[in-house]
Amino acid sequence: MASSGGKRIVEADEYVLKDSTGRVRARLGMAEEGPALNLYNENGQPTAMLGSPPDGPGLVLLDAHGKPRASVAVLADGPHVTLYDAEGKVRARWAVLDNVPALTFDDDGGRTRLGLAVSPFGPSVDMFDAQGRPLYSIPPTRTQ
Repeated sequence: MASSGGKRIVEADEYVLKDSTGRVRARLGMAEEGPALNLYNENGQPTAMLGSPPDGPGLVLLDAHGKPRASVAVLADGPHVTLYDAEGKVRARWAVLDNVPALTFDDDGGRTRLGLAVSPFGPSVDMFDAQGRPLYSIPPTRTQ
């Protein structure tokens, strides 16, 4: 432990936090893409991962089986929130891209079936069939 101007500094490549039985419950370290904090449940499964890679910070929350269920990322094009089903497939996304909020819902095959957005021209709704063909659309119109 080093001391700098009365402050104590601890340095390491990785920190590992263990519970009273010796199981790893958290790791803080440098990954290939940047700093990362991983949390684990009592069975050793990851439950949360927080990282700060070059493309933007992100948080992933996992279920008891290690499947992602929710994630939040702040990327160059804007913030993203993603929700996953029990199989780990993306089912819903909420993002603000170029200052336009958008919400999409996907079917179990990974195709977007419903999209909602609010642009400077107004709200829009888009529905798609199982093959991705448009079914219904309410295009945005400039509102006063």
